[in-house]
Parts: sequence; C-alpha cells; structure tokens
Amino acid sequence: VTIEEEVRYIWPMKKRHAFKWLYIFLRHFLLVVQITCQIAFRLLPVVSPPASYDYRTLLIVMAVLVECAHFTLEFILAFRVFALFGGRPWVSRLLGCLILAEIICCTPITLLGFKNLGGGGILFQLSPDANIQMSGR
Repeated sequence: VTIEEEVRYIWPMKKRHAFKWLYIFLRHFLLVVQITCQIAFRLLPVVSPPASYDYRTLLIVMAVLVECAHFTLEFILAFRVFALFGGRPWVSRLLGCLILAEIICCTPITLLGFKNLGGGGILFQLSPDANIQMSGR
C-alpha cells in the first residue's frame, strides 16, 4: 500500500473500524517500537549481563509485540479468505478454530521462553562484521 492509497482508503475509515487500527498497528506502531527498542538496546550498559532485568524486560516486550503482529496478520489473512469464500459460516468457524489452536500452542511455548530468560540466557548481537559476531562484543 502506498502512502497515497493509505491516505485515500485507510485514514477516512471510521474510528471504530477494526481494520483501521489493525493497519495502524502493523504499519506504524510496530515500526516506532522497533526503532525505540534499537535505541534502548544501545543505551543499556554494556557491562550488565544479558540476563539482567533491563534486557529481559525489553526482550519480553519485543516478543509479545511480535506475537501480536503475527496474530494480527493471521486475522487479516483469515478475513480475506473468509471473503474469498463468499462469507460462508463454516469457513469462519474453521479459520477461527485454527487460529485459536495456534494461540493455544504458541502461548505456553512463549511463556516457557520467558521463564528460561531468567537463568542467564545468551544475547546475540547482530552485526555485519563477522569478528563482532564471533567475539560477542
């Protein structure tokens, strides 16, 4: 979607329209959060261990937002499939059950991942420089 299309189709939608807020969440809010997290990682002291409270909190917030983005995309795609099948009720029930099953499976795995962060996890720094990647600096 170009900025012109966004201004023409998304912005005039009523405030209570769910797809307007889903679009804003996916397109703008997540971008702002990603930039904020990148800045916050740079501001955290280098000497604090990756398992410290600051790192864990930031990683948990990022993981929760990734899951929210994932399920938002799934909802939008499910709605499009529902529309492709002519709004048949069995399609919405099937897709709803599949998304619910995915949420039921993903939630415990995500929570276990949060629990494992407390014991001294490893934080990988991504860098185009292979020496930095290997040395852990």
